[in-house]
Amino acid sequence: MLSREEWLPLARKLDWDYTYVREDEVFPQVISGHPWLPHAEWKEWEESFKTSYREYVDNQYEKDMAVYAVRDAVGRLENIQKLAAPWMNSLKVHAAALPLAEFTGVIGSLRGARFGRDSAWRTMSTFGALDEYRHTQIPLLLFHQLVRWDSQFDWAHKFYHTNNWFAVASRHFFDELTLGQNAIEFAIGANFVLETGFTNLQFVGLASLAANLVTTCSRGWSLAFKPMRLGMHRLDTPFSPSS
Repeated sequence: MLSREEWLPLARKLDWDYTYVREDEVFPQVISGHPWLPHAEWKEWEESFKTSYREYVDNQYEKDMAVYAVRDAVGRLENIQKLAAPWMNSLKVHAAALPLAEFTGVIGSLRGARFGRDSAWRTMSTFGALDEYRHTQIPLLLFHQLVRWDSQFDWAHKFYHTNNWFAVASRHFFDELTLGQNAIEFAIGANFVLETGFTNLQFVGLASLAANLVTTCSRGWSLAFKPMRLGMHRLDTPFSPSS
């Protein structure tokens, strides 16, 4: 039996020459990306993960089990009720704006899985699509159990599809970044601009909240979202239906 190091490169690189169609018909420029180059120019393309499907599933299973363990330990309703109002309302903003936006990443990744110019690129995009699908499902699962306690979490699920101007702006941003791009533009925009930039900054903000810097962060959230009012009150005060 071949070792992993022997068979994985063969499994990652499965490109071949086309007999009945031209390469530019299989990978049209409009959806594969510009500049259009023959595959010979892409054959040395390398992705950083170099993982197999079995390894991917095993790793994601461990991550899912960790999420469920944290939810069972500190995600009960009585735990949520102890959270400060700024943290709770920032969770609502997160629930409203990001999980469904993650689903647009599924579509963009699937475009790369079909029209990426190298087989290793297409394999990585397939794993990326599975990742983004999980990033959609897990937050919705975790937030859904809170609907019976606070109806705004139900609103958060619906918000992305409303005509609220912030929702419209979010949809247009993610539509242009993920849904309306070719494979090359998506790879650059989603991975370098969004994930490296915004996502990492968000993690810094969440870590700051977890480090008892709630007041500072909540003031920033309040200044950012006060003009739009998003159907909720200021982030540093409890929400009430009359607000």
